[in-house]
Amino acid sequence: MKRFLMLLMAVLMLASSVGVSTAYADEDELVIVLDPGHDATHGGAAGGGVIEQQAVLKIGLYLREELNKYENVKVYMTREGSACAFPNTIGVSEGSKRCNEARVAYADSVDADVFIALHLNSFTTSTPNGAIVYVQNNNFSPEAGKVSQELGQCIVNRLAELGLKNNGIFQKGSAADTRPEEYYYEDGSIADYYRVLRYSKKVHMPAMIIEHAFLSNPSDVALVLSTEEGLKALALKDAQGIVDYYGLTLKEGCVAGELPNIQQVPETQTKPSPEPETKPTPEPESESQSTEEVETEIETESELETQVPEEIESEMIPEETEKVEEPTEEDTESDAIDVSGEPKEFPWGGILVVAALIILGGGGIALYWWKKQKFNA
Repeated sequence: MKRFLMLLMAVLMLASSVGVSTAYADEDELVIVLDPGHDATHGGAAGGGVIEQQAVLKIGLYLREELNKYENVKVYMTREGSACAFPNTIGVSEGSKRCNEARVAYADSVDADVFIALHLNSFTTSTPNGAIVYVQNNNFSPEAGKVSQELGQCIVNRLAELGLKNNGIFQKGSAADTRPEEYYYEDGSIADYYRVLRYSKKVHMPAMIIEHAFLSNPSDVALVLSTEEGLKALALKDAQGIVDYYGLTLKEGCVAGELPNIQQVPETQTKPSPEPETKPTPEPESESQSTEEVETEIETESELETQVPEEIESEMIPEETEKVEEPTEEDTESDAIDVSGEPKEFPWGGILVVAALIILGGGGIALYWWKKQKFNA
């Protein structure tokens, strides 16, 4: 009997160590917050007749509908319409930043287990294509980073099944940010660059940004972005990735959504492409506007097509390894620091040498004058 009890305890300990994937299949409720990026005020990108903030809202609604079919899952959304859900972030300095911060705060207020930001990518040329998921690094809260990376990989793998190029998961350190106070977490480690990832990590919440496809790539637009069927297919693949990771079970009587037929793009149009050149960051129009967040009233589609997505900037295609950029000279220099990073020192040594020379010179002149007077006498 004792041996049986010991064996039973060992099995229970093993099951508890398996991780998040099995925890939500039984009794615990999995709380997911979906964040359709941007809104009518804080506009995103556009291309091929598709406007990002409108398309990602549809993806979010389809995704919520699908996830609600599963046991022990509670889904919240940061917005359910085109209007900004946080009016106090409208018309203020750094409004986009404040809005992103409010979205994460909302997720934290409902005790979310994961925060999933839904976006579409864009670039200055039509070459880059495919899906990518930006995930958290392992700093400060490694548990959150682990969930972010593993779930992100599950989702991007599922999206690739639609025929999209699989750009994988990508991490970016925040040393490239323009706000030195946000370079690091409170433990001194490099922070995540993208704000929703950084803000979520500060409250130990796993988070990711799903960049489903490129608005600037005609093949991606034709495949999944230009039709309701394509947007629904993206949502179903997001859901399948979440189900894969957490081991979710359908509610009694529910059936998983059927993947709609979408236009398949020739393989030659989805092969990896050369890495694009870096797009220069626009200068701010005033001191109250940062280079990342120049908020404008977008009235026409032509203006929308030139808008750089708020979260994703010049670097659209990841490198194989994590890239952490160092602060620039402009970021690090101050009145007390030179470009080498060493503190400036007052040149006391030089002044003392000059003073000594003056004293010695004056003494020599005085001795010469005294000797001359004595000789004349």
